[in-house]
Amino acid sequence: MNPRSTRALVVPAALIMLVAALLGLLGSTAASATSRGGLAGVTEPDAGPASTSAPEPAAPVVVVGVAGLRWTDVSRSTTPNLWHMIGGGSVASINVRTAAPATCPLDAWLTLSAGTRTVSEGSAERAEAPAPQQEDGQAPEARGATSCTPVPQATGAVGAEPATATVDGWAQLPEQEEDAEEPEEQAGPTETPAPGLLGEMLAEAGTCSTAVGPGAAVMLARENGTVERYVPSLEALLSAEDSESTDAAGSGDPAWSDTLAECPVTVIDAGSLPEGPERAAALDELDSTLSTLRTGLPTGTRVLVAGIADTPLTQQGLQVVVDWVVDVPRVRWLTSDASRSTGFVQLTDLTATAAEAAGALPDPEAEEPDPGPAVEEAVIDGMPIEVGEPRRTTVARTVENRQYVNVLAGTIPAQVPAFAGAIALFLLIAVLVLVLPRRTGRPRREPGPYRKRLALSAALLAASAPAGAILATLTRWWVWPAPEFGLALSLTAATVLVALTVRGLSRLLPPAPWRNAVAAAGVTWLVFTIDGVTGFTLLQGSLLGSSLATADRFYGFSDVAFLLYALAGLVLASGLAAYVVRGRAPAATAAGWSDGTPDHHTERSDRRVWRAAGAVGLVALVTIGVDAAPFLGDRLRGLFLVVPFALVALLAIRSDLVRRFLDDRGWLPSSSPRSSGAPRAVRRPGRRSVPVRGVPSAVLALSGALLLSLLFAAAVLPAPGADAAGEESGSLSSAEPVVPPGGSVVVIGTQGMRWPDVQPSLDTGTAPAPTLYGLLTDGADAAGLTLPNGRAARCPESGWLSLSAGRLAEVADERDADNHWICEGISVTPAMDDEPAVVDQWDRFIELQRGSGYAAHPGTLGSALADECATAVGPGAAVALAERDGSVGRYYDFDTAVAEGSGAWECPVTFVDAGSALLDVDQRAELEKLPDGDEQVEALRDELVSSVDLAVWRVLDSAPADTTVLVIDVATVPEHPLELGLAMMRPSAANEGLPRYLASTATRTEGVARLMDVPAAVLGAVDVDLPADIDATPLVRGGLRPASAWLTADELADMTARDHVRRDAYIWLVDVPFWLGLGLAAVCWWASRWYRGRGRGDVPRGWRRVAEVGATALAALPAGGFLVSLTGWWRFDLPVLAIVGATVLVTAAVAGLSLLAPRRPLWAAPAVIAGITFVALTLDALFGTPLNRAAPLGSAPTFGARFYGFGNPTFSVYAVAAIVLAAALAQLLVSRGRRILATLAVTVVGVIAMAVDVWPTLGADLGGGLVLVPAFVVVGTAASGLRLTFWRFLGVGAAGVGLVALVGVLDWLRPPESRSHLGRFVGQVVDGEAVSTVLRKALYALNSITGGPAVWVTVLVLVVVGLALFGPPAWRRRLSPAWFGHAQERWEFLRPALVAMWVMAVLGSLVNDFGLRIAMIALIPAVPLLTMVALRATPRGQPR
Repeated sequence: MNPRSTRALVVPAALIMLVAALLGLLGSTAASATSRGGLAGVTEPDAGPASTSAPEPAAPVVVVGVAGLRWTDVSRSTTPNLWHMIGGGSVASINVRTAAPATCPLDAWLTLSAGTRTVSEGSAERAEAPAPQQEDGQAPEARGATSCTPVPQATGAVGAEPATATVDGWAQLPEQEEDAEEPEEQAGPTETPAPGLLGEMLAEAGTCSTAVGPGAAVMLARENGTVERYVPSLEALLSAEDSESTDAAGSGDPAWSDTLAECPVTVIDAGSLPEGPERAAALDELDSTLSTLRTGLPTGTRVLVAGIADTPLTQQGLQVVVDWVVDVPRVRWLTSDASRSTGFVQLTDLTATAAEAAGALPDPEAEEPDPGPAVEEAVIDGMPIEVGEPRRTTVARTVENRQYVNVLAGTIPAQVPAFAGAIALFLLIAVLVLVLPRRTGRPRREPGPYRKRLALSAALLAASAPAGAILATLTRWWVWPAPEFGLALSLTAATVLVALTVRGLSRLLPPAPWRNAVAAAGVTWLVFTIDGVTGFTLLQGSLLGSSLATADRFYGFSDVAFLLYALAGLVLASGLAAYVVRGRAPAATAAGWSDGTPDHHTERSDRRVWRAAGAVGLVALVTIGVDAAPFLGDRLRGLFLVVPFALVALLAIRSDLVRRFLDDRGWLPSSSPRSSGAPRAVRRPGRRSVPVRGVPSAVLALSGALLLSLLFAAAVLPAPGADAAGEESGSLSSAEPVVPPGGSVVVIGTQGMRWPDVQPSLDTGTAPAPTLYGLLTDGADAAGLTLPNGRAARCPESGWLSLSAGRLAEVADERDADNHWICEGISVTPAMDDEPAVVDQWDRFIELQRGSGYAAHPGTLGSALADECATAVGPGAAVALAERDGSVGRYYDFDTAVAEGSGAWECPVTFVDAGSALLDVDQRAELEKLPDGDEQVEALRDELVSSVDLAVWRVLDSAPADTTVLVIDVATVPEHPLELGLAMMRPSAANEGLPRYLASTATRTEGVARLMDVPAAVLGAVDVDLPADIDATPLVRGGLRPASAWLTADELADMTARDHVRRDAYIWLVDVPFWLGLGLAAVCWWASRWYRGRGRGDVPRGWRRVAEVGATALAALPAGGFLVSLTGWWRFDLPVLAIVGATVLVTAAVAGLSLLAPRRPLWAAPAVIAGITFVALTLDALFGTPLNRAAPLGSAPTFGARFYGFGNPTFSVYAVAAIVLAAALAQLLVSRGRRILATLAVTVVGVIAMAVDVWPTLGADLGGGLVLVPAFVVVGTAASGLRLTFWRFLGVGAAGVGLVALVGVLDWLRPPESRSHLGRFVGQVVDGEAVSTVLRKALYALNSITGGPAVWVTVLVLVVVGLALFGPPAWRRRLSPAWFGHAQERWEFLRPALVAMWVMAVLGSLVNDFGLRIAMIALIPAVPLLTMVALRATPRGQPR
């Protein structure tokens, strides 16, 4: 028998024995570590052996369980007693996962009773039931939205005295096994978790326990459902105490305190915190309970307050647990040996804590000679909760930290698909770059250096992503104001860092085909190993870790992480073994095998073999040990890795066979080491190894694709929780109206109230408008309201008049000496005798509308309500409800209306003027001149806000409780940046459910509505047909808003702040790039002429490269200006700095991808930028335009012109990108002889662009659709090889107009409330009212000529380009630059693309109300793209 074959068996056997010995050593070490409290625990200084020999009696433990207690519920003002307990106690986040998909309270109490995750029968049935079918347009129901099975009552005990009780239906509470005929000998507490375990443990220990409330009875019940000491509720104890207060006077602690502290364990069911308006009251009741316990329990009592379950309409999340001891401060973090993580515990740890307090847990160090049938400790999944490391943060910082942890737990699950998709994307890129042939007509050949560089860079990023995901945790991205952006940026940066490290490490390794793989595996393996040895801290905050809210355990590798770690270890071991054994001489080895003759190389080869096996064994020991060691990963699955590692070791020993196999297939480098006596290896033709260079720069460029893919996935992937303000609403056709049909409504109008007035101060906890904040806290629906703008924003009174007319109206046309608009106040002459009340300024209002472009008709709303009972309270309300002649049927002044028995609230429609919080313009100007003027203005406005808030409170107090109350702000602040006004709705009894955002079909945006949507909502409530002047876009109840009133107010206030920053950034993304692009083009043109004029040839390559990078960045800037919306820049404390930095970052990502394109063909780099821009905006339209809603070039809700779809700047950028992309695709296919496919490709791009821009539910852009068809006709005709004649062009253009008209008619045929502005325009044409609209828009377009130098230069550029394209031949030769001819030789569709862009710019300026600004913005990407072509269009044969 050959000795080598026996060695092949000995090495794996020795490896297995070493692993077993190591694990045995680790197991004994873990036992001692566990007794000390684990890695997360902190040993108290005074703990010692003496304390364990004579333990003191444990203090009683009171567990207060409440379902749905989240860290967002904790605040100084809402829960002051819980806040105080956190300040003096220890805290953690608790994982409340059970065996149910969503933890209902009954599931949680059963889990606490069983000591392991359990599910109730009702939850199990709901989990298995099929999802209910949704009707068209109906929003899908949230997970777990079905009501939970109520916690059953315990019968047999009444009153305040603890007595024996039995839980109703105990046997049917847990999930029933389908196969109930299991052999009895297989049943056991360790196999099938059964509720009642905790009660049995306490009974066997001879310890009493007290249950207060039904949930507590479930937790402490025995196996038969009985509870020895049960009190129905804490209120029963307290009421009994109140009735005996006279007898208990002077007796020390109250009797209820003695009842709760009488037993070592007491459990109190504090109920559930519902979502919606009732949550605030439930929190008050909970905090009152905690106040009672905090002040009444005896000193030393340990109180555990814990959220134990989800609420039916929320996703699973980490909840609150506070460990507080009466009069004993312990400001620490909580932990347990089950979680091994500081600040985290799990639900079953409460079971173990209660059992430990009762002395029911066996001593782990005690020896039990006869285990018998006793309940073992392993039955309880959890471990007792312990105090751990000191907590050195304030209460506010602690709560903030826990909220951030919830952000981490909620963000990771939504980003995992994006992360996996990004890895798959880069792997696909690597494969396609290597596999796809460069030319279809040529035979497949070995990839060149450029393709190898791309493939290697993509593969490096994919291989580095797992380690990057781990290292990204170091940035603490979850504390960023925009955590999704923080995660994407951190993950990208960490992945790039790892990839560059891998590349650098691979260069240090000996040349081999596997060195990049070995380097990547080595870095990944090292990162995972270090994190595992240090406690898996980084893994917990990474995408590879388990969700903290739903995980089975808090330590060790998740399944995905384990697979990656094992794979990295195997690749590393294989690579190291290959490097060790590759030094064996093939000739010597072959001689040794051929005749057995000893050779001086044999001994050295044998040593290499054993070294290789040793390297494999070392990697195997560490890999298996980190995952399987009891004090590390503690998972037995690591032992299965013995087999693959043993196989690797065996292959290392028989490496000659592996080498022969690889060498036969040419997979080994030709320059392999050889012995001195061996003949030189003969290289095969075409197998010369060319080093791949420029990989780091390619990695940096490709990282832009990783960042953009992660950001876009974060924006479009569904996220749990409420909708965000400013996002696209779902289908609103089936949304509930704000006022149910037949209901009554009170509309309270204010002036100058904004959402920051509703936000409470973080220091004091009070809001400037406490009534409105209380209304929001009680569950009112909310939105930001678009107010009058333009000429209708000159005076605050225009809001009331616009409500009256159903459209914007003017109220001033004269200025005073200080150039301020003269605004007349509103006064009303009360009714006298038979004469109704009359608005005194009515005739003046009517006169101002004559000749106005708004064509408003005041009195429209009042006349529509003439046959209905409607009441006006206050002068502004009188304007809103006045009829055509200015009369008001029912009018009350404010004080009279709010007086008791006034009768002002008897009508179904009531409008109330609650006053103004606006300062007079002149008064404000005078105050601001003073040194402390800003302080005086702020103080005066605070007084006005308080006055308006008090008026709203008086109305709410007087109005009937079953009436819908709508609070709206109607006034724009004159001579001030536009803002969103406040809109809130207190629903009537008919409108039940969770609080929502208000929306309308005019905005299609959550939390955004128009002031002009209010009249339609009011008329719909009383079933009155809408007049033609009032848009059929009533206010409706949109998506769910956050349950937190503060968060809702903050999101709605952010929309105004975001719009202001966007407007400020607009100039930096329009005017500055416009001039920079033209300036760069002019400098390039001048430099070329200057060098050639002095006989110095062409511009130096270095300067050309700098100019090319600058042109690329400018061409990528529009795409970056839209993609910056994905970063959430407005959430940062310095939004201006954030938007600038984020725009630069995203623009660099797009530009880097373009610079990665080869210099040949000429159109490659421009096509990359155009393609990214086109794809990004197309996806943006398909997913509800999230990019436009936060981009500086997008539409702003505060302006009220457009809320959805493509605005004019978006269209300009989109059209240029589509044309350039179509021309590049045509050139790609024509150069391969596929002219038909080229024509088809241009057609497809044109159809997509047309559909996206025009379709009512996507771009909804009327003007853009009219010019896209003729523009693409130019490119399509050139691609087909046909000649474009004038009549052909005119006919196709007319067909395009007809197509847009058809789309408009189809939109008009939809219900009025579902139409876009395209369908509403068709309706105006049908009604004969379109002439005024067309004239107003034509006037806007004509006024664009006065837009300043940028517009004038745009006109000049259009004229010059038009002459160069269509002028006489002499003009064309004179105006066409030399580079254009060279470029046309390589890109024959450059001229058609330029003609198409010129047609688009000219026609777009003529048919769009944006006027010449359409062409101006189109030049922003077009000029740099052409500059890129010019810089690359050097003559053939000249150096590049």
